[in-house]
Amino acid sequence: MNFRLGLEVLVRHRVEFVVVGGVAVVAHGANLMTRDLDILYRLEDTNVERLVSAFAELGAVAYGDPRNLPFSFAHLNNTGHHLADTKAGRIDALGSIGLRGEVRYETVAVDAVEMSAFGVTFACIAIDRLIAIKTELGRPRDRLAVMELEALKKLRG
Repeated sequence: MNFRLGLEVLVRHRVEFVVVGGVAVVAHGANLMTRDLDILYRLEDTNVERLVSAFAELGAVAYGDPRNLPFSFAHLNNTGHHLADTKAGRIDALGSIGLRGEVRYETVAVDAVEMSAFGVTFACIAIDRLIAIKTELGRPRDRLAVMELEALKKLRG
């Protein structure tokens, strides 16, 4: 996964998004590994059009779909999870997150933190919110992330 390329293109296209998932866990200092970039994006017409444009530049097609279909406005203008194979690697563009899909960009953007990694500055989900989401999801890898994030938070005081 070329995280730099994925983030660079999204930022250059002025997509409003917050990094969530494994990259956010690593950005907060955890020693875990991830193979994709998860973003929670703002569901607003102009922003969705920007995401479509960024995905076009990245050659994004639906993950696992042998037809290699590109993403359109209609595909991305909803709260679903849109898994994309791109020339940067796998990018999961999420219209919502959480166990019931109730957490949207506006909720997370309020306390997102600005981070720089891979030579790119981007918004990242706040550590407390990340811990809450990962706890709610409860998958084995999420539980590992929560343990490490809570330890990091404690170390930082």
